[in-house]
Amino acid sequence: MQQTLESIVQLQLATETTSVFHLPAVLESLTEEHFQSPSLSSAGRTKWIARVNSLLHSKEPAGRWAGACLARRTAAVSKEILLECANGWIGVALLWFSVCPLASPKNTTLSKKTRLLTGVGIEKKRTRSSLTRGHGAPCRAV
Repeated sequence: MQQTLESIVQLQLATETTSVFHLPAVLESLTEEHFQSPSLSSAGRTKWIARVNSLLHSKEPAGRWAGACLARRTAAVSKEILLECANGWIGVALLWFSVCPLASPKNTTLSKKTRLLTGVGIEKKRTRSSLTRGHGAPCRAV
């Protein structure tokens, strides 16, 4: 017998830690029947959506990842919830990509590494040969 969404939220997704730990099992067991079940109450559905939203807004990356995985699986098995929640879920995910935690002023070592990898804010050293063209006439640095 499969668990209801309410019991999954209460037992396996109760905290961020348990959500991350139980994520593979929850993703594997989550089916369309969970969302179409006559035993699914409006409150149970609301709790599920609230838990996914809570994980998506987590301060911890592992919690956000669990929320993203649950949102994706929920969208795959329930078009109704997809249509209801996709706008908010995608908005949260886009915010993650618009903020670069590696380049934060708090983490200067990682910030320097990020700039080295991306080339942002670093002047490239030019050798004499790269500054001359043809017969040794200097060219302007670009």
